[in-house]
Parts: sequence; structure tokens; C-alpha cells
Amino acid sequence: MSGTPVRGARWATPPPGASTDELEAESRLALIGERLREHLRPRLTVPAGPPDRGIAHDLRDLLDARLLEATTLDRAARLLHAH
Repeated sequence: MSGTPVRGARWATPPPGASTDELEAESRLALIGERLREHLRPRLTVPAGPPDRGIAHDLRDLLDARLLEATTLDRAARLLHAH
């Protein structure tokens, strides 16, 4: 497994000298970490139905309300009580 790139990892960080969208990079890294944990976690039960989409809508509302305000994924999670 060493030397195998993680699909999507190259999108998580910009090339040297490029501008950085911290929220996007942080979001992509969180998604990659979540996918890795899911793939590496032992399967003990059959996966449940689709997850509740409520937090996604809450996050969209939060980001829309703070459109001109920079925020991090960690701050958004605290505000939405998603930790």
C-alpha cells in the first residue's frame, strides 16, 4: 500500500505558490479522512439507510449567512453542534 496515492489527495492542497481556499482544503481533507476510516473499519453490521441530510442543509444555511465572513470547518462544526 505504500506509494499508492489516495484518490482526491492532490485536490486537498494547492500547488506551491497557488492561492489557498482553506475551507475547501479542510473540507476535502476531512472527507478523505472519513473515507479512509470507512474503508479501513471492520464491517460488523449491514450499513443503515442514507444518512440524515439535516446537517448538510444546516451547514449550507450557515455558510450562506456568513458569506462575507471567513470560517473554518471546525468552527462551523462547533456552531452546528456537529462534534
